[in-house]
Amino acid sequence: AIYGSNAAGKSNYVRAMRFARDTILHGMQKNTMTRYHRVDPENKEKPTEFTFEIRLDKKKYRYQFGLNMYSGMFLYESLVDFSTGKEKEIFARDMCRHEQHIMSLAKDVASNIRVQTYLNDMPEDANILFLKEMNRNKAQAYDVIPELHVFKDVYTWFKEKLRIIYPEEHPEITQPKLFEESESESICKMLQNFSLHITDTAVESVPFESIFSSMPGQFPPKFFEDLKNNLYQAIQEAKKKHPESERMAHTLRVGTDLYSVNLDKDDQLVLNRLQLVHGGNGQFNISEESDGTRRLIELMDILLSEEHDVTYVVDEIDRSLHPLITKHLVELFLASENNWQRQLIVTTHESRLLDLDMLRKDEIWFMVKNDGMSQLDRLVSYNIRADLKIDMAYLRGKIVQVPHW
Repeated sequence: AIYGSNAAGKSNYVRAMRFARDTILHGMQKNTMTRYHRVDPENKEKPTEFTFEIRLDKKKYRYQFGLNMYSGMFLYESLVDFSTGKEKEIFARDMCRHEQHIMSLAKDVASNIRVQTYLNDMPEDANILFLKEMNRNKAQAYDVIPELHVFKDVYTWFKEKLRIIYPEEHPEITQPKLFEESESESICKMLQNFSLHITDTAVESVPFESIFSSMPGQFPPKFFEDLKNNLYQAIQEAKKKHPESERMAHTLRVGTDLYSVNLDKDDQLVLNRLQLVHGGNGQFNISEESDGTRRLIELMDILLSEEHDVTYVVDEIDRSLHPLITKHLVELFLASENNWQRQLIVTTHESRLLDLDMLRKDEIWFMVKNDGMSQLDRLVSYNIRADLKIDMAYLRGKIVQVPHW
């Protein structure tokens, strides 16, 4: 949980994580010239560095890259395995010193030479990183050299397991459970946990053309055909990845409404819209619900996901939520009885999360700003008395500076 005054840098910290993820996945971004830390003009010549330490199953990796924001050039990149006491550098590139090397991953010399060739063929002025390059058209190499999967595993974490949610953004919903009748009771119980009077969920079959009826403008028939083709291909690709699943659904968001797209027994696309039932008061589309209810539905993925190694980053988790609901959401996440390895990182002003019966001291962080520079400090770095009520001390400015009038 990351705390701090307005303009302390909490949201910029989240933006930096997204910038790094997008740069890894898509290459050097445009218009970076003014995105260096402009408080000091000398920073124009200095590198901006991003470092991620991630755990995948029992392995721990440190991935790092540096670039010059002003020139839009990559400067260095490395991947380290620090699962044991002795770190192993898998590869490293230093474009300034014209140095690069990769460890011998495979058991045979020919395979290691092949991997070294991949690295040697990377131009120093490339606008993509080597981690990205090792995930472009390398399926055959992965089959021949299984040891290369480390590149795929780390890259896939950035692509699929690092999920960043902004306060005014409607994140992708990945949970088909929301649309399954067999899961309706458990989902309703979870929503009722937050004092929402939701008695059931329902799905309404709708034609594709109707989902854009509330939007201005006319959509040509080809638009809907392309949409159908893209969704059909997405479901077919998902089937290839998970052949054990009898039915594969793809979730789709239009505005604030949620849809499930799947194939019927005749291999035809079927579109269903999610609705919430309010007892005898009828059923409503998600767009007809309150901001708080919609926000909870958007955050359901955090509570329902059964995936390992996922990190959720939620900027302003308390946006549109009652203070007690925000706290209960975190409590439910922490109380999960399953052994899924997941992490939740939130920025917040909600002082009720400053509860040492719920969070450890090393899980509470403060963003402080000095001379235009933001820095993260852990609660454990402060000299806090054991009997001090952290939430009240924070609000009174006894831990870090907060607004007072």
